Amino acid sequence: MFVHQNQLEYLLPSEAYSSESQFQLERERIFLPSWHPVATRKDLPRSGDFLTCELFGHPVLVRNFEGTLHAFQNVCAHRHCLLTHAPQGHSDKLRCQYHGWEYDETGYTNRIPDARCFRPFDRENSHLKKYRLELLGDTAFVSLTDEGPSLREFLDPHFEHLAERFSSPAWKPIYAWEYDCPSNWKVPAENTLESYHIPHLHEKSFGGIYPSEEESTHELTPDYTVLTYNSGEDPRVENWQSRFTRWLGGEVTNTYRHFHFHPHLILVTTDVFGY
Repeated sequence: MFVHQNQLEYLLPSEAYSSESQFQLERERIFLPSWHPVATRKDLPRSGDFLTCELFGHPVLVRNFEGTLHAFQNVCAHRHCLLTHAPQGHSDKLRCQYHGWEYDETGYTNRIPDARCFRPFDRENSHLKKYRLELLGDTAFVSLTDEGPSLREFLDPHFEHLAERFSSPAWKPIYAWEYDCPSNWKVPAENTLESYHIPHLHEKSFGGIYPSEEESTHELTPDYTVLTYNSGEDPRVENWQSRFTRWLGGEVTNTYRHFHFHPHLILVTTDVFGY
């Protein structure tokens, strides 16, 4: 356990956790240009598969076009209706549910019913808003602005390690859940970054396993932090992890890595699983 010798100063005022104007500023300047995981390849295995979600008030549609994933604002360019209300599905065309306008993978119109009624057609102002979509292994990330770093730049220098961990055939999603936390986003983010609560709150789930200073390194930078914990000779870890990892056909290293990429992306990798 890492213990400081003195009480540390609070870095943020209480308003940073409760102010609506502060949150809106963070939303525009921090979250919209950032990268957000929205799907995996296994969620959209066939051409024509799609799913929808909402990110910070923006309706998003992700669709498989001939094996390549593309992301759009889920709003038709014609009458600004949602293209689809379905959370997930399959369709032969990317077609608006209202008037049947069809779009291709670029977001431009492919077919318009009674197109002659729209002459002269302003094609440049009649297309879907397209979002940046990039892959980390088999996981698709979306950014809601055209500015900002690429996903590789956002995750460097750890992109390759994470891409390998979140790629087939060794990796596949086995469990997913959503938890609505009625608090400012900084509260759950800070909870994942401190280990002070582990011995008391996770006594049963972690079985008393707790990283010592000798077994841990904590890399701190302005853009990300990485906690690396090597369990070493701890038999409680070695027993179950060795059996399970060898059953999966992997190599046992007993290494746990906890990544936090500013502001909110948290990824964990071990010999056995990543999340």
